[in-house]
Amino acid sequence: MKHKLYALIVFTIATVLYSCTKEKIAPLPQISQFTPESGTPGTSVTITGSNFSTTSSLNKVAFVNGSVEVAAAILTASANEIVTTLPSQIQPGEYNIVVSVNGQRVSSSRKLTIESPDPVVNSFTPATADPGTVIEINGANFSTTPSANEVKFIVANAEPVVAVVEQANTTLLKVTVPASLAPGEYSISIKVAGKEASSAAKFTCTSPTAPRIGSIPTEDGRAGGKIRISGRNFSPKPSENVVEFVNDGGTPVRGLIMASTATSIEVIVPNGLAAGRYKIRITTGGQSVTSTETYTVIETPEYPAIAEVVINSSRTLVVTGKNFNKALTSTSITFIPEEGGNSLVRTPSMNKEGTELTYSIPLSFPKGRYFMLVSVGSESTYASKMLLVQ
Repeated sequence: MKHKLYALIVFTIATVLYSCTKEKIAPLPQISQFTPESGTPGTSVTITGSNFSTTSSLNKVAFVNGSVEVAAAILTASANEIVTTLPSQIQPGEYNIVVSVNGQRVSSSRKLTIESPDPVVNSFTPATADPGTVIEINGANFSTTPSANEVKFIVANAEPVVAVVEQANTTLLKVTVPASLAPGEYSISIKVAGKEASSAAKFTCTSPTAPRIGSIPTEDGRAGGKIRISGRNFSPKPSENVVEFVNDGGTPVRGLIMASTATSIEVIVPNGLAAGRYKIRITTGGQSVTSTETYTVIETPEYPAIAEVVINSSRTLVVTGKNFNKALTSTSITFIPEEGGNSLVRTPSMNKEGTELTYSIPLSFPKGRYFMLVSVGSESTYASKMLLVQ
């Protein structure tokens, strides 16, 4: 009996051993090379070798640096080649490539170098500012460590001026305009991990005493209308400010300033200014600023409009234009003294076409400089030229 039991045990062991030798052991994957040997996040990497699975999901690829392991997505796979992408979250450094197939894992003998991507400068706001102002720079591939971003203001024939980065994330930097930065136009340069990018647009550094535009009207207007511009560092004397309407590729057109304070200017949109979008430039004390927003001048075919104003040798005021007769009510001219005081309203003569107004200025008319307003019913338009009565 004992002999039979012993024989049965031996037979069972032999059968198991024989079965094991017949099972197929999966071969270990091998990595022979990979290309490229360096790259930035998003770069495709081709791994060549053997014993990979032709089913992409059965292969696993990771980039390993010490205890840091970053999994990567697989684009394509064959028995001898895997194409993957460097993960967006991977940090600069040197990494082994690890491939796992059916639980069997192999690591590359060489390391792949992850480089920092080039920084990108898309925009900055505000485009004009005084020293000490914090500006925001928008872009990509910045360091989240403020001091790791080197920001400089660059102008030709001068040393770059380094700025302090107050806050940082990968797409936004908050930077203080250096106190030593002189007024002028500058490119903004950003260097991160040895890689540098510059802004396409120019930043304008202004003096603390330079005029600044806070806002311009957002509603569309017309030639001959009056608008208010708010800001600071304007002169309270209208004659010490210059307001120009600037169109791309066109000649700036100067508006007539009716009143000004240190924080606001009232200006007449020039007669005959063509419909379009205009930036507004203000010059005070030799320093200029241009609005970032645009003011839209629209066509008003039925509205009264002034083309020219003259006083001839016989002291007759002649106003040429159009639509002076469109209202059934009377047409009037208001003379507004430059120095303030009571306005003078007069009724002019008009030709039958409604294109010319005339008014004989009596000798008793108060001498001085006047703004002039033509009213046709409820509609009115200003002359963009000061009238001098002598």
